[in-house]
Amino acid sequence: MYALAGGVKKILFQSKEYDINHFTHSARQAVQSNLRKIVQYYGKYDEIDGDGHGTHCAGTVAGSLCTGDGCAINTKADGIAPGAKIAFYDIHHSDIDGLYPDKASVMFGLGIAAGAYIHSASWGSGGNRYSNLDRTWDEFMWDNRNYLGVMSAGNYGSFDQPASVVNVGKNSLIVGATNNYSKGLGQNYLADFSSRGPSGDGRIKPDICAPGASIFSAKNTLGRACQNEELSGTSMAAPGVAGAALLVRQYFMDGFYPSGTRVEENQFLPSQALIRAVIINSGKALAGVDGVRGITESVPYDIHQGFGRISLIDSLLLRGKSKVNIYVDDRMEMTNKSPPKKYYFLIDNCDAPYFSATLVWTDKENRSTSCASCIVNRLDLTGEVNGIITYPNGLTGPDVKNNVQRVRLKSTPGDVITVKISVANLAESTQPFSLVVSGCIATLDPTTTPTNAPITPDPSSVPTVQPSFNFQPSSPPSKSNRPSRTPSEAPNAPSTKPSLALVELSTSLESKDDMWSTARGNMFNILPKKNIRLTDMDIHRYYKMTKVLEIWARKGSWKGAQYDQSKWSLLGRQEIVGGGAGKYTSINDPGWLDFDMAAGEVYGLYLRFTNNSKGLITVASKGSQNSLYAQNEDIQIMTGVASKKHFADYESEPHNWQGKLKYHVFKFPTKEPSRTSIPTVQPSIQFQPSSPPSISNRPSLALFELSTTLERNNDMWSTARGNMFNILPKKNIRLTDMDIHRFYSVKKVLEIWVRKGSWEEARYDQSKWNLLGRQEIVGGGAGKYTSINDPGWLDFDMAAGEVYGLYLRFTNNSKGLITVASKGSQNSLYAQNEDIQIMTG
Repeated sequence: MYALAGGVKKILFQSKEYDINHFTHSARQAVQSNLRKIVQYYGKYDEIDGDGHGTHCAGTVAGSLCTGDGCAINTKADGIAPGAKIAFYDIHHSDIDGLYPDKASVMFGLGIAAGAYIHSASWGSGGNRYSNLDRTWDEFMWDNRNYLGVMSAGNYGSFDQPASVVNVGKNSLIVGATNNYSKGLGQNYLADFSSRGPSGDGRIKPDICAPGASIFSAKNTLGRACQNEELSGTSMAAPGVAGAALLVRQYFMDGFYPSGTRVEENQFLPSQALIRAVIINSGKALAGVDGVRGITESVPYDIHQGFGRISLIDSLLLRGKSKVNIYVDDRMEMTNKSPPKKYYFLIDNCDAPYFSATLVWTDKENRSTSCASCIVNRLDLTGEVNGIITYPNGLTGPDVKNNVQRVRLKSTPGDVITVKISVANLAESTQPFSLVVSGCIATLDPTTTPTNAPITPDPSSVPTVQPSFNFQPSSPPSKSNRPSRTPSEAPNAPSTKPSLALVELSTSLESKDDMWSTARGNMFNILPKKNIRLTDMDIHRYYKMTKVLEIWARKGSWKGAQYDQSKWSLLGRQEIVGGGAGKYTSINDPGWLDFDMAAGEVYGLYLRFTNNSKGLITVASKGSQNSLYAQNEDIQIMTGVASKKHFADYESEPHNWQGKLKYHVFKFPTKEPSRTSIPTVQPSIQFQPSSPPSISNRPSLALFELSTTLERNNDMWSTARGNMFNILPKKNIRLTDMDIHRFYSVKKVLEIWVRKGSWEEARYDQSKWNLLGRQEIVGGGAGKYTSINDPGWLDFDMAAGEVYGLYLRFTNNSKGLITVASKGSQNSLYAQNEDIQIMTG
């Protein structure tokens, strides 16, 4: 576990008394934030730490070595969060020798007044039923979504005693104890005394485990002579997790997500559900129980270990230290009418042993303490890879009991894993959730289905419902094949760059009251006065770090489409490094930006970073939305808005985008196809019609088929990860649909790539291919044709006498396309009819 340098967070500590001398603070209820460690002490009855229990626990959470005059250092280490400060609520009565807690609202409210939002409680109410204590703590955390209680599980588990856990709240973290690294069989074994689950209604308890046997921490002494002592119990484990929760909270509040380093612009306040999700997601499987009668077997999610032993390095990205990448989503709201929310993760190479996704939500308290099922609002989590669905918490179906759910999957590079969150039933109108995902994930935007090629995406990532641009040239040019003449002179888009001058329109780089204001994105309109092709731009980027910029476009105003992603086209993504405030940052002429705009039309542009972070410098406008902001003789830029969340939330006042637009002015050809679904690097196909048809407007010509035989080798079906082969049309044809030979009867996503020219010349170069589209299909099985169901985007024109390469594969790079070793050579004739030839590939 790595502590984060800098920053001070506060914890409310509740236990028996502790030695106030050890932490250099006299007993008082008032908040004194300037003090070194104890900013608040409330003793309900007295201020005596008779057995050192509270002092020991507090040292584990936030102890730090005494320095300066008068310190007698006889200690070995700091606590888990040594920079934290403590607000202490003393509930012990020394004369009566009992614990007398107040209502949650009283105790926690006092701590919040001191700035404490993590509560550590090393005591319990007794019994595994849903008690009034559990209910009132759940209620407080339902009403205060940033507040987290951490409680010990109890010490009644010897001889593997089931249902011995003493705290079972839904919204608290209940902590079991492992051995210490030097105790017994070590920290990968549960301590024999640690109380076991489940809760009375069958929920997983404990939630997480941490070392709790033979723990050295602060000892109650007089004066400033700091000393240690060794104690054991889940009372010692819970403070370790509470300290870890402070580090997780600081991680997000200091802006460590998503880069793994501190970035001010990425700071946000995590909910208690997100902190729990990170900790639960981190859990490493224990090897068993180090019991008095020998080793007891244990697996994750059982009554012994719950979700395993805490290991934050397996759930948080720290640059240079972690093996994993992570993705988080916090405070995402669902209703009973919400469709399932899907996240797609492309798997890359790294040293993480598995893919892990954890869903946590703060549940409404159950009003009954005799509930047979205490959960109130139910969500469901699943993970899917290669058509196989994994349910959470080791189950074979949905989890109907727990508001903490985790799936773990083995994965290989190239896999695409789908994480789905759906509503089962909500008693409340809305239910927020938090999600943490860790592993070898490479996806830039998990809300968009990824490709398995981590390069600048092609337009296949454009939403399936896409605006129709009736003026785009027949061959959208890359940097290497932009036309050397205007399209009116060369409607077939010759393959050199235009000789026309590159024109720029620059906006001013403004600040407001000498303060640079940053946003998560800009939406604004462009009104061309002439026909232009936008080929490059500069932006105003604040931070000098690498990020991935997205540029979206639509024909029509941004206003009216700001909440509907399906009305926009993703032109592409580009990795850039910020030039800093007051400087233009080039996006380096990416090629895919080539975007045609017709004179007199309105076009919306939307710029954002893929991780939804701030950094685009913008300024509140004195004009209204869509008023004129900047112009020259060719183009106008209008005042727009600053986005706060991707297609979801925007600043109320108008904002001006800042940067440069770089473009060419020319006359468009009179006949040009609308092929926005074809990638930017595209072959020159000289006979395409002016409007490639959708399913609803195809010509009324007959549909022809050419079928190959469904063969096998020596009575064995042979499958491949893909097929590359050539087609030689004898006539001008339009390919509109196809069937494939698919072995497995599971859902997979098929990709179809094309190029003009033989596959042999481009087998290792993706830039020479065009991704036509993707389609989810279910295999028909060996010996049967599997239709791809006439997707519409397949419409692809081929000219007689030319050679065209086709490449079919599944997005997760898995096998399943049935193929057969040929007796002929590559590019020998395999199948034909009077219209077309298919060659061996």
